[in-house]
Amino acid sequence: MFKIVQLDVDHDKEEEELLRVIYSDGTGRLPKTSRRGMNYIMVMVEIDSKAILAEAMRNQLAAEHCRAYQLLLNRLHSYKIFPKKHILDNEILDNLKAVIKLNNLEYKLVPPHDHQRNIAEKGIQTYKSHLISILCRTDKDFPLYLWCNILPQVKHTLNLLQPSGKLPTVSAYAYLHGQHNYD
Repeated sequence: MFKIVQLDVDHDKEEEELLRVIYSDGTGRLPKTSRRGMNYIMVMVEIDSKAILAEAMRNQLAAEHCRAYQLLLNRLHSYKIFPKKHILDNEILDNLKAVIKLNNLEYKLVPPHDHQRNIAEKGIQTYKSHLISILCRTDKDFPLYLWCNILPQVKHTLNLLQPSGKLPTVSAYAYLHGQHNYD
């Protein structure tokens, strides 16, 4: 049956062992513009929890990247996760570099044309596959322009299925939020 695991961890010891690294990247343009005018998704992968977070974006402009990035980082902070290093695609915008520095993170760029070094690429694949599988299971009359309304559900279910990095006996969801209540 199900095993309930307490997440009572010695925070000083945990602090020493944590990698505190995040990866992020954006998806390509989605086939249908959402009702709120969103066309892209920024995906962020946090290594210690192996959580995959996402935020919808209207366009590929610097301001929109910065907005999505800050929302995702604030979400991690609300889970008491404070990354120190951000690894991202080499096509980073100068404005995003400034936002990363404002948040006291160091950043590292993956080498050009080496997408395998960016863990966010795998996170994007996993996220998009999960989103597509959820959309395929919706009612045949479900309007596709509502895709951005189901992103919280996609994140929730995906992280329930994803084992965490530091505590593989619990899900990424449990690492972030505590045990999920199935009632």
